[in-house]
Amino acid sequence: MDISIVDGPGYIGNAEVEPANAWWIYVGPFYDRLGANKIPILASVDPVVQAVIKDCMVRQYLDLKRADLAQAIDLLISKGFDLDKAAILTTPVSEDERFAG
Repeated sequence: MDISIVDGPGYIGNAEVEPANAWWIYVGPFYDRLGANKIPILASVDPVVQAVIKDCMVRQYLDLKRADLAQAIDLLISKGFDLDKAAILTTPVSEDERFAG
């Protein structure tokens, strides 16, 4: 959404306002971001990996800006999964991936 701020001495021109749900991703598209590791992660019998999966699956969406999600990815990495944490968490959520609320 593009808005113009025109009144008062603090005029800054056009400002892009990010929607509140800009970083909320549906669970399915989040798992898609795991790439080739998606199925091995979902098939893992490791209790820690299963805990991460269950924590994700009980939610309607995942907020990519939450610190505990970054920690969950770190746990998966510590279990040997080759994940690009930065790409998973910082790639903007597309309209198709975004939880509409």
